[in-house]
Amino acid sequence: MTFGIIILLILATFLLGGIAGLFVSVLLYPKWEIQKVKRHMKKEGIGYGEWKHVSKFVDHHTKVIVKPNCETLYSLAFIHKKDGPYKLTMPAFDTYFSFAFLDENTNVQGYFTNTDTIENKESSFLIYYDENEILDKSQACIILDSRLCWIIGRFGVGSLEDIPEVNKIQEAIRLVKLNH
Repeated sequence: MTFGIIILLILATFLLGGIAGLFVSVLLYPKWEIQKVKRHMKKEGIGYGEWKHVSKFVDHHTKVIVKPNCETLYSLAFIHKKDGPYKLTMPAFDTYFSFAFLDENTNVQGYFTNTDTIENKESSFLIYYDENEILDKSQACIILDSRLCWIIGRFGVGSLEDIPEVNKIQEAIRLVKLNH
């Protein structure tokens, strides 16, 4: 009987340890993935407030984007709270685009799409960490609540022939620190 109880206690310990480990890994997985992307960009010499443009289509083997669209090009950037507010400027683009702003747990804090812009006009969007910092209340803006923000830009591409034109748009995106 005692031997059976010991075995049950050992099994219960392994089971609880496994459940705890699974719980922790589920909570920490997004942070691990973001840190991995950030480290990779740093190795490439890409710092905070700078874009990493993916200039060709990605597939299911790409791990940076969880569920990539096969007809979409991506641009990635990280910004840090301590660097203050930013202005994101998007050149005129007559097809679908969006920017998602994710915190360090990949929770979406906001987004900016072509539906928020005037068609075929350059548009800009202000990014703040504190509502009291807002300099221009007439302009579209987002308030972030995390110290780190991962920005993922998505750009719809109609055909393979359109890729070079979309690459030019990607290169023209600006992410500028505002004076504060």
